[in-house]
Amino acid sequence: DSGFIVSPSATLEEGYLLNGLATQLGTADVDHRITRRDVADQSADPAFPWLGMALEDIDRLDAAVLSVPGIHDITPYQLGERFLDPYRRWRRHISPNLEPHWVRPSLAVVGVNTARRLRLGLDWSRGSISRRQIASVQQRFRALGKHRFRIVVAHHPFLADSAPELDRRGRTLVRRAKLALASFAQSRVDAVLAGDIRGSVTIIM
Repeated sequence: DSGFIVSPSATLEEGYLLNGLATQLGTADVDHRITRRDVADQSADPAFPWLGMALEDIDRLDAAVLSVPGIHDITPYQLGERFLDPYRRWRRHISPNLEPHWVRPSLAVVGVNTARRLRLGLDWSRGSISRRQIASVQQRFRALGKHRFRIVVAHHPFLADSAPELDRRGRTLVRRAKLALASFAQSRVDAVLAGDIRGSVTIIM
């Protein structure tokens, strides 16, 4: 069985896209809310957060979803699969491409796979970006013109934030994060989007 959980901060459009994915995978069981630690300000939240786009317009987009693997996409139980073919289920159910990119005249988005089958130490959930991946991101952006807004998307955060939650979870930082961010700056990357903290992290370069 497959289960789907939508964050309370997700927009209506994101929920709609997830519903389409669930339908393709043969399940209609979609929960709409997860545990929220602080509900003091929920009365100020919109009834349904949205991006201002009609659902019919989403169906007409040629690239509405760009996804990269995360730590929960690699099985922690089937060790044979984890070591020999860790992204088998991702390729089967999501996409054969682990690092997709999407380019339009005014925007370029490059995905980076920071999930790893194995890391030194007991915590295998920590992310990493290789020197080869850093060079690949550089090459992709080098081929573009100068007038596109440039975004890198990854599962693990590249930069700690001043928020207490991130201070307590420094382990989520990507290995070689400083090297990667320096390279992104050289490539004139405008923003880095990441997750893995029960929310999202945006770095404006």
